Amino acid sequence: MFLGTALSSGKLNSTAREMSASLRYARSMAHIRGDLMIFAIDMDNKRYSVTGSPVRIIPQGINVKVVDPFQGEVLHGEYGIGFHALGGADEGTIILSDEKGRTISIRIDPIVGSLVVK
Repeated sequence: MFLGTALSSGKLNSTAREMSASLRYARSMAHIRGDLMIFAIDMDNKRYSVTGSPVRIIPQGINVKVVDPFQGEVLHGEYGIGFHALGGADEGTIILSDEKGRTISIRIDPIVGSLVVK
């Protein structure tokens, strides 16, 4: 029982770390290139990517949803978060969860484009 719980928790944590790294990469590349970079999540096919980068897979057993300040909860389809050259970003919170009910949220600050991971 403990091993299964630890593996599930590890998968959730590593997915949050990898997704956060991709979001930070999008922010950095927007600054470097002086152009809009999009972090796109495909919730139906469980994958995500940054403009011009390889697609990453969200592991089995990890669920993802986005809380958009205007649309509310987005559970299906594709969702994009734009990072702008001057530092801002589209506001939203990505929520990852596992089958045990544990969650990790990644909130994007719209003013400076920084992340808060909880």
